[in-house]
Amino acid sequence: MTSPNSAELSLLSKLESLLSSSSDRDPDEDDIYTLFCNHLRPFSDLSSVPNLKKASKSASQKQQQQQQDLTRSLAKQYLSFLNRSLSVLPKLLSAPRANQSGLFQAYRLCIRCLEFLSSQLSCKPYSIHLQRLRLMRCLDSCELYADSWDEGFSVLKSLRDIDSGGSLKGKVHEGYLPDMLEASEDNDFVILVVEIVVVLVKCLSMVQSKDHHDYERIIQLVEEAMPWFRILDAKKYEMFLKMLVTYLGKSALFLVAEKSFGADLVRSFSMACLIHYADSPLKGQTFKVVFVASIGTS
Repeated sequence: MTSPNSAELSLLSKLESLLSSSSDRDPDEDDIYTLFCNHLRPFSDLSSVPNLKKASKSASQKQQQQQQDLTRSLAKQYLSFLNRSLSVLPKLLSAPRANQSGLFQAYRLCIRCLEFLSSQLSCKPYSIHLQRLRLMRCLDSCELYADSWDEGFSVLKSLRDIDSGGSLKGKVHEGYLPDMLEASEDNDFVILVVEIVVVLVKCLSMVQSKDHHDYERIIQLVEEAMPWFRILDAKKYEMFLKMLVTYLGKSALFLVAEKSFGADLVRSFSMACLIHYADSPLKGQTFKVVFVASIGTS
């Protein structure tokens, strides 16, 4: 019978071998998700974890202790494997692959398992969200823009439930972004939020959605995000704002060219784009957006 350690080494070896494979479609990719599921089978109770947490107040101390012991045991056995896997998988998914579905399924599974172990990790409370941002980038790189879009808004929703200090928010928060008051003191947290916003705006420009609600969401999201951009140092502010307005401009041009959107939406999106162009390193190209805005308001 194969020992857990040898099975782990074999799986990691197979995963890392895909990095050096020159084949466009490696047969090892076909069963990679199944192999991950089998190896991480002790995490199969993940789906019941939220219920356990909700019931923890009324659960006996013995039940709580059993859950803590289980979590510590899983962390001791699997944390190294998860960290190595989460280091390799983004490299494999930095560009489209012929059979990337199984790799993405394995990637998501590893993140869920790591989240289950988060109570045993000495790290910032949003470390899992950083992993999910990497997943967003991979989905984007592999041209899975709709999936990256869904992941991005899901991550933002999760971030609204915490602050940079790790405590749960007790109040209802309106809007898409977390409360900036305390978060603004944590530069890594600010960059996390800003980068998620930029990737979401890129996704909209690449998908070329015909749903007017998507453009309305982005208008609101960008408006909420601008105070976060201004906290950044000058170099990062310029870099992220340049990317943001580039993608906004592409979406604005699509809105006008499509001719199926209402004039109010085209006008409001174009004017929002114009405002941010004027503040960006691309302000020399503002005439392009002025042209779009003039069409949208005509």
